[in-house]
Amino acid sequence: MAFSLDTCTADEKFTNYITLVVALKYTQEGLQDLVKKAMDDSNSSNNVKVKTKIQKFMENTLQTECGECKTMDFTFPWKSDIYFDYFIKARRHFVGREWLIEDIAYNLLNTDERGVLLAAEIGFGKTALVSHISCSSTKLSPAFPIYKNLIGIHLCSYDFESTMIPGIFVCNMAVSLAHVLPEFGNIIQTDSMANEYLFSRKCIKEPYGCFDFGILNPHRRIKLEFNKLIFIIDALDECIEIGSGNIFSLLSERVHLLPANLKFLFTSRNISHIRDNLPPGMLVYHNPLFWKKKLEDIKKFIKRRLDNTTVNEQIENLLSSSDLDKNASHGSIKF
Repeated sequence: MAFSLDTCTADEKFTNYITLVVALKYTQEGLQDLVKKAMDDSNSSNNVKVKTKIQKFMENTLQTECGECKTMDFTFPWKSDIYFDYFIKARRHFVGREWLIEDIAYNLLNTDERGVLLAAEIGFGKTALVSHISCSSTKLSPAFPIYKNLIGIHLCSYDFESTMIPGIFVCNMAVSLAHVLPEFGNIIQTDSMANEYLFSRKCIKEPYGCFDFGILNPHRRIKLEFNKLIFIIDALDECIEIGSGNIFSLLSERVHLLPANLKFLFTSRNISHIRDNLPPGMLVYHNPLFWKKKLEDIKKFIKRRLDNTTVNEQIENLLSSSDLDKNASHGSIKF
């Protein structure tokens, strides 16, 4: 479908812009480019109406209910090698999927599962989900039960090599545990082997030894029981790009040795290497109504942000098209 913006009326332009937003799959970058073009095309007094509507749509679309975010920005007992403020705050726009969050929360907090893998294709919004959970500090948020038990996150990214280094992951995990478990923090600062690994670059060189002496052994020495804690690793499929000895292989071999109350939420593209090599006790998330519910969320997202009756009617027609159903079923509409 093609649009000629030069011959459209103001209302037609606005309708076409919104339809293009859907076609662009709601990626933030696409929306920004779209709005910039709209502003460039809306300089004349005849186009003030469409410009105002687009501005309002942009403001509503980028609103977020997120609060204080957990970004792994620590300074004690050592300064974080990497933290994720940039990743989280750039992608925390999130709409709908309360059903998904509630399912994940139930499995993490009310079952004996070691953790949950959310496997979905590019464009589903996995990192947006992680960002949303990491910032859901309000008790009214469906993600708050996960947030209040969340001790740390790690996001792997092709573009940032340091996010794929196992030793940096281990150090960040250790410091996040030290912040919520004072006894753990005391042990890693006084135990000679833990200290040797975690307070030097030895953890980067020997991540498996660092995990054993800096995380596993201190946990074995903790006497007090603790409530369920959650650690999130996003984009596991990108963690494996550095070859063998990566973050995922480390987790596959070590997670089952950790205390049962330490839970994990993994996200990844839906690839067999990740699914077939999960640590024992990990659940691959599945909901038979997954795509139906996701499509309902997409429709709700669009309709909730439009107040023009004519546009609403046209968008409703678009939403009922088979093409949108097909795109949603392949995870290719990001919102």
